[in-house]
Amino acid sequence: MTSEFTVTVHGTPQVQGNHRVSRTGYTYDTNKKLKPWRDAVALTVRNHMRKNGISPIERGPVHMALTFVLPRTKAMKDRPAPPMTQRPDTIKLARAIEDALAGVAYADDSQIIHHFLVKRRAEPDEKPGVTITIKTQEGNQ
Repeated sequence: MTSEFTVTVHGTPQVQGNHRVSRTGYTYDTNKKLKPWRDAVALTVRNHMRKNGISPIERGPVHMALTFVLPRTKAMKDRPAPPMTQRPDTIKLARAIEDALAGVAYADDSQIIHHFLVKRRAEPDEKPGVTITIKTQEGNQ
């Protein structure tokens, strides 16, 4: 049997990319907006799971689908959004979500065996954010 849930988190998706090392050996993320974004993702998903009686996936394979909706540019006006081939990288956007949900939706992001990733610009009157679908087979938990 399969179980899945879908939740949308509004906000501007952030990348989890490169780490820097300071002169004293301290490792830090270069993106200052990353932590608030990851916290918002974790909180929204945790609240959705509690409200719907969904337990974290302790073990077994996880399938994840992520649809990132990025803010429109001013030049787009009310025209339809063209395919998004510019930065940020889809993989770096996904990495932030994977790490935010470790210990929330699943025990560890190494459980993710399948990704389906989409990146696009928001349509007029659509909020930026990410729609997350997590799916597992109950017999594997």
